[in-house]
Amino acid sequence: MTGVGGVSRGARLLLFLPFLGAALAMLQARDHTCVRLAARGQRNLDRGSEAVADPWLSTQLKRQAREIVIEAVLAAALLTGIVLLFPG
Repeated sequence: MTGVGGVSRGARLLLFLPFLGAALAMLQARDHTCVRLAARGQRNLDRGSEAVADPWLSTQLKRQAREIVIEAVLAAALLTGIVLLFPG
């Protein structure tokens, strides 16, 4: 069964991936936090990647990165859900 523009609902589910990538990029830029670096206990202050020496700061960066990932997944799911609502 085809839907919007002749694309099946199952194929439209694949839009989750680019939505997730876009949401991750926007949220990381908004919060000035790189999820990948935070997970490794590092940060980039325009001098290249460096280890975060302060354990409290490292914990905060990891918490912020986790929140970014959760927000991105929710945003991607919402956008994918909206696309799936279009009649088939």
